[in-house]
Amino acid sequence: MVFRRIFQRPHTRTMLLFSIVLALLCFVIVLYPMSTSVVQRNFETQSIAVESRRSEYYVLNRNFFEFLSRTSMECLIQVEPGEKWSGKAVVETKLIDNDVSQYEQSAEAETAKADLRDVPGNAGDLQAKYILVYRHFEQLGKTTENLIQLAAVAKRWGRLVVQPDVQNSRFSLEPGFRAYPLDTYFNVTSVNELLLANGYSQLVKLTNFTRDCSYAKFGIKTSIIHFLYSDVHRGNTKSWFGINDKELREIVEKSLSSGWTECDFKNSHLSVGMSLDGIQIGRQVCVNPEVMRTEKAFEDNVLRGDKCVIFLEWRGFGKQRAHFSPRFWPFLTPAEVKHRMSPSSLIDQEVINFLQSKLTSNYISVHLRTERLFVANMHKKLQFCIDHVVQLVSIVRSLRGVDAVFLATDLTDFGSDLFDRRKFYITNATGEHLILRQDIADIHTKLARRLNAVTYKPTRKPFSKDKGIFSLVEMNILKRGIDLITLGRGTFHAWTVSVFRQHQAEIGRRGYTISEVCGNVNQLR
Repeated sequence: MVFRRIFQRPHTRTMLLFSIVLALLCFVIVLYPMSTSVVQRNFETQSIAVESRRSEYYVLNRNFFEFLSRTSMECLIQVEPGEKWSGKAVVETKLIDNDVSQYEQSAEAETAKADLRDVPGNAGDLQAKYILVYRHFEQLGKTTENLIQLAAVAKRWGRLVVQPDVQNSRFSLEPGFRAYPLDTYFNVTSVNELLLANGYSQLVKLTNFTRDCSYAKFGIKTSIIHFLYSDVHRGNTKSWFGINDKELREIVEKSLSSGWTECDFKNSHLSVGMSLDGIQIGRQVCVNPEVMRTEKAFEDNVLRGDKCVIFLEWRGFGKQRAHFSPRFWPFLTPAEVKHRMSPSSLIDQEVINFLQSKLTSNYISVHLRTERLFVANMHKKLQFCIDHVVQLVSIVRSLRGVDAVFLATDLTDFGSDLFDRRKFYITNATGEHLILRQDIADIHTKLARRLNAVTYKPTRKPFSKDKGIFSLVEMNILKRGIDLITLGRGTFHAWTVSVFRQHQAEIGRRGYTISEVCGNVNQLR
């Protein structure tokens, strides 16, 4: 009766309803930081003055870290220089909830495994068709993704992909390529399960190809396909096949109408047939990827049902590459597949041995990828970025109560190919040497001393002789850190960040941080 009288008064009723709504709103605001449904939100953005490069103040404190530990969120810290390098840095801190995305990805993978167990076209199938890549393009991070992209379109074509050999972060099946099998880098059995679960073709050994494509046994001729990529590397076509500029122009012109043309190069310029036992070369086709842009057209007009096909060079999808665009949803994209590829048992055991002998259970991971800074002629700005890395390490050390740091960079002899030249140097306009190869290595050494960091220095084969093995060991040490601090950007950087995130999810660790310093090369100019 009393409530009825109160609600009969308009003014009183309005005030009461307003109070209820306000109370609910306050309740939601109080609980908001604990929400697990937030995908991403800004925590704070602030410009920070730099005083003699030593006095830095970040929006990080013990209360913030305690808050992180009570949530499932990741803290992403991005540090970039201010305008015109005026002595300021912009620090942006974001909170990202990975719980939902991790659950959804796991559910999708399990669904895919259930749906694709009986997909035909596995190794050992008498009707199997193959694609073998003779020369792969680029280094480990990108060339691995290119291989997975090929596995995506190969599945649409009903074909298996031949495993490449590996050496120093490169993939190839060329003669004279003193290499290791692919399972030196990755657990190929696990990789094939991942590929199958996500609708990709599997990777098979070279022996499958040479056995099923034998001319002597089956009378099968192998077709060779060469992509006329639209860049300066067309010079490769001339050198590989012994043709001149005029002949190359004629081939390109013939390919413009349909996207492909027969190009019967002299077999003396093709070492393919001689390097693969029992293989007889048949059709030789040049494909213009700027014209031939769909998987269906390529299958109908170029592959033509041939059982055995060799791509002389494969670069994956994108600019100055192939333009095939298969759909991946709801399965993993090639980059996501690559980020989930398990390392080989050789690499896993090396990581375990290193951690047991060199590092404690809790350490901070620091990873530098400087190649793009040097390519963009930004090496003079590198010290600014390194100073920020040192400051972040100091802060995280203090707040975590952890002293151990593991450092990995691309500045050592096992790093970027850019520095892997005996005569590498940077000069000014007058030709004066500004920085030499040894100066690059010294940056790594000096930073390791400033951080009192542990580094990976293998002394036995194959770890001390192969860049790819070395890089994968470092990546799998980095992912086990409690926080990750990076400098620079690139394909390998993205791979490292992704495997770090996945490891944190696998062990159920909460409230970790990922810091990215000087990741925007364009902003550094």
